[in-house]
Amino acid sequence: MKIVSGDNVEFVIKDNVVELRKAAEKKDAVSPDFLKMAEEVLDEYDQAFRGLVDR
Repeated sequence: MKIVSGDNVEFVIKDNVVELRKAAEKKDAVSPDFLKMAEEVLDEYDQAFRGLVDR
Protein backbone atom coordinates (compact mmCIF):
# COMPACT_ATOMS: atom_id res chain seq x y z
CA MET A 1 0.00 0.00 0.00
CA LYS A 2 1.54 3.29 -1.04
CA ILE A 3 -0.23 5.80 1.17
CA VAL A 4 1.82 8.74 2.39
CA SER A 5 1.09 11.66 4.65
CA GLY A 6 -1.33 14.05 2.95
CA ASP A 7 -3.04 11.43 0.77
CA ASN A 8 -6.82 11.24 0.84
CA VAL A 9 -8.01 7.83 1.98
CA GLU A 10 -11.30 5.99 2.13
CA PHE A 11 -12.51 3.28 4.45
CA VAL A 12 -14.49 0.45 2.87
CA ILE A 13 -16.40 -1.82 5.24
CA LYS A 14 -17.46 -5.14 3.74
CA ASP A 15 -18.39 -8.34 5.55
CA ASN A 16 -17.09 -6.99 8.88
CA VAL A 17 -13.70 -6.25 7.31
CA VAL A 18 -12.36 -2.72 7.03
CA GLU A 19 -10.19 -1.84 4.04
CA LEU A 20 -8.16 1.33 3.89
CA ARG A 21 -7.64 2.54 0.32
CA LYS A 22 -6.06 5.52 -1.29
CA ALA A 23 -8.96 7.65 -2.50
CA ALA A 24 -9.31 8.18 -6.23
CA GLU A 25 -8.17 11.54 -7.53
CA LYS A 26 -11.09 13.79 -8.37
CA LYS A 27 -11.04 16.12 -11.32
CA ASP A 28 -12.18 19.70 -10.88
CA ALA A 29 -15.98 19.57 -10.86
CA VAL A 30 -16.21 23.13 -12.17
CA SER A 31 -13.94 24.58 -14.81
CA PRO A 32 -11.63 27.43 -13.80
CA ASP A 33 -13.06 29.56 -16.65
CA PHE A 34 -16.56 29.24 -15.20
CA LEU A 35 -15.35 30.15 -11.72
CA LYS A 36 -13.57 33.23 -13.08
CA MET A 37 -16.69 34.34 -14.97
CA ALA A 38 -18.88 33.79 -11.88
CA GLU A 39 -16.49 35.84 -9.74
CA GLU A 40 -16.57 38.70 -12.27
CA VAL A 41 -20.39 38.69 -12.33
CA LEU A 42 -20.59 38.63 -8.53
CA ASP A 43 -18.11 41.50 -8.29
CA GLU A 44 -20.02 43.53 -10.87
CA TYR A 45 -23.44 43.04 -9.26
CA ASP A 46 -22.38 42.83 -5.61
CA GLN A 47 -24.29 45.94 -4.53
CA ALA A 48 -27.46 44.83 -6.35
CA PHE A 49 -27.31 41.42 -4.63
CA ARG A 50 -26.75 43.05 -1.24
CA GLY A 51 -29.73 45.32 -1.88
CA LEU A 52 -31.95 42.31 -2.51
CA VAL A 53 -30.85 40.72 0.75
CA ASP A 54 -31.69 43.90 2.68
CA ARG A 55 -35.30 43.97 1.42
